[in-house]
Amino acid sequence: MKINVIFKRVDAAYLEKNYDSVINVLHPARREKVAKLKNKKAAYVSMTAGLLLQEVVEREFGLKPEDILIGRGENGKPYLKEYPEYKYNISHSGDMVMMAYSRQELGVDIEELRVKDMKVARRCFTPCEYLYVLNGSRECDGAVSAGSEDDLNIQILSEDEFEEALPEKEIVDRREEDKRKTERSRRFFEIWTLKEAYLKLTGKGISVPLSSFEVDVENKCVKDEALKYYTGEVDNYIYAICAEDVSEVRIENS
Repeated sequence: MKINVIFKRVDAAYLEKNYDSVINVLHPARREKVAKLKNKKAAYVSMTAGLLLQEVVEREFGLKPEDILIGRGENGKPYLKEYPEYKYNISHSGDMVMMAYSRQELGVDIEELRVKDMKVARRCFTPCEYLYVLNGSRECDGAVSAGSEDDLNIQILSEDEFEEALPEKEIVDRREEDKRKTERSRRFFEIWTLKEAYLKLTGKGISVPLSSFEVDVENKCVKDEALKYYTGEVDNYIYAICAEDVSEVRIENS
């Protein structure tokens, strides 16, 4: 089943200069949401997301912004009241907004690649996921259930402890250390986007602990569930789409 994906950058300079005119062309629900935002950056991101949705809806269905009505389904997921059979999901990070839409339920997440504190991975990921983030290993796949460390034949170390445990021959200069941190951060966001996309699909959000389920990076799936992933990169961003069928994904230009 086809999934369409579209990206749009937040043009803060344009939105600041044309704030009043842009907010007036947003569909009613988005206009109300933006008006409540005190933070300028958050407002510009929300405006961009609204413009992106309107662009797609007008092209696909011929609806004008004033005719767009947003409903809330199970777990609060938004949908188009006029076309409930079409599903869409929006995510943003930095100055990039991503939207995916299809006739099937889906969830998306996009993250700007940056150096990340591994304490979050240790706290939020399963032991196997955390080990993958630290050293890229997939050796423990299937060794433990999600959220359990009892049967894992490795010691779950912090990032600093992991560094200290390295043999002397593996202790390299600062440049290599920075490279390792960059690689770990990339693997962190690989896992993070997969998990967030799954939670966006289900609509459960923060009510579900991230360590309560496990994702398979290599096979691009949620373990023990019939859900698959499509992953990719755009500029300095990494993203994931979660759905039952990701065999036909079409990337559009905004």
